[in-house]
Amino acid sequence: MAREPSDAPGFERKKERSGIIVPRWRAPKKAVALGYRPSLVRLYVDPNDHVAIADRCREEWAKMVAWLANEHSEPRFVGTIGSLIDIYASDENSPYQDLRYRSQVNYDKQLRLLKETVGERRIDKLTGDDFSRWYRKWREPKPPGSPPRIGRAHSLITRLRTLFGYGQRRGYPNCEKLKNVLAEMRFKATPPRKVFITYRQVVAVIAKAHELNEPALALAQALQFEGTLRQIDVIGEWLPDPERPSGFRWANGLLWQHLPDYVLTKDTTKTGQESRIDFKLYPLALPELQRVPPDKRVGPVIIDGLTEQPFKSSTYRRRWRAVARAAGIPNYVMNRDSRAGGVTEGSDAGADLEHLRVHASHADGRTTQRYNRRTLTKTRAVARLRVAHREAGNEENDA
Repeated sequence: MAREPSDAPGFERKKERSGIIVPRWRAPKKAVALGYRPSLVRLYVDPNDHVAIADRCREEWAKMVAWLANEHSEPRFVGTIGSLIDIYASDENSPYQDLRYRSQVNYDKQLRLLKETVGERRIDKLTGDDFSRWYRKWREPKPPGSPPRIGRAHSLITRLRTLFGYGQRRGYPNCEKLKNVLAEMRFKATPPRKVFITYRQVVAVIAKAHELNEPALALAQALQFEGTLRQIDVIGEWLPDPERPSGFRWANGLLWQHLPDYVLTKDTTKTGQESRIDFKLYPLALPELQRVPPDKRVGPVIIDGLTEQPFKSSTYRRRWRAVARAAGIPNYVMNRDSRAGGVTEGSDAGADLEHLRVHASHADGRTTQRYNRRTLTKTRAVARLRVAHREAGNEENDA
C-alpha cells in the first residue's frame, strides 16, 4: 500500500451526461478492501486548475495513508462473507493477485455486489437454501419485463465458490463445508453465444470505416477476422502503471515488429500460445496493412487517429459499434464475434479442426469447438455426404 504518490495521486476525471467534467479522487482498491472510506471524493475545484486539484488529491491521499498506518493495518476474519472478501482481495498470497487487470476489474464489481447484498451474513449460519434464494434474487430483471439476469446471478455464485475455496485454504471454519455444498448444486448459466460475424458483414464494416474516416478500425477489424485474433491481441489494453499511482501504460497489443513481411508472430495475451498468421494470404487484411505508410510502421499497429495513441477498449467498442450500425450490422452482432466468425468460416470451408485450433491459437480443441458456430453450411454438407452414401449403397446392392 505504501507507494510514492505523484503530484495528484488518485486523480480521475468523470464526464457527466450533461457534458460537465468533474474532477474526483479515488482511493486505491487495496485501501478500499481494507475498509477505507470514502473511496471516492468529488473535488469541488476548477477542473482546469491543476494546482488546486493536486493539493486536494495530496490532502485525501495523506488522510488515507494516516488511516492505514494508525487505524487499520489489515482485515480480520470475523466469520462473515464481507470479512472473507476483504482478506481475499488484500492478501498478497491470494490468487486474486495473480489475475490479469481486466479480470480483477470484473472480480471487483462482483465482490462489491456480494458485500452489498450478503456481506453481513455469517458463514457458519449458511445452508444450500440460502444460495438458491440468493441466486433467484440476483437473477431478477432490473427493469420490470426485461429478461432475467442469469449471467449476473451465475457469476456471483461462481465467485462464492472462489471465496469458500480460498477460505478453506486459509483454514477458516465452515468454508470447506460450504464449498462442498455448492459443488453439489447446479445453477443455470447463460447459454453459449451463437452469434458470429460473417465475411460479408466484415467487408461492410471495413468499407464503412473508411467512408467515416476510421482507417484504424478497418485495419483492426480485418486483422481480427482474418487472423482469428482476440480483440486484446490486436488493440492491446491500458493497465495501471506501477511506477505512477494514478497513471496507466499500454501493453499486450500488436506491434509492427510482430509483422515482418506481413507474417504475424506473437504470443497471445490470454494463454501464451504462439500465433503465426501469414496475412499475405488474406485479401482483406493485406491491403489494410499496406495502406499504412512505411514511415508509420513503428510501435503499436492500431492507433486512434483522434488521440494518436492506442485505443482504450471502451472507446474502440463504442466507435466500432457506430461504424457497424452505419454499415447495417444488427446490434446483436458484436466486435467480439470476429474471432468466432473467422473460425466458423474456416470450418464451413472444410478446414481441419486441429488446423483451426492452431490458427486461433487455442491450447485446447474444445475451445475451438465453442467458437465454431453451428451453421446450415455444416448440416448441408452432412446431408450431401449421407445422400451420396445412400446412392453408393444402392449401386452396390444393384450390382
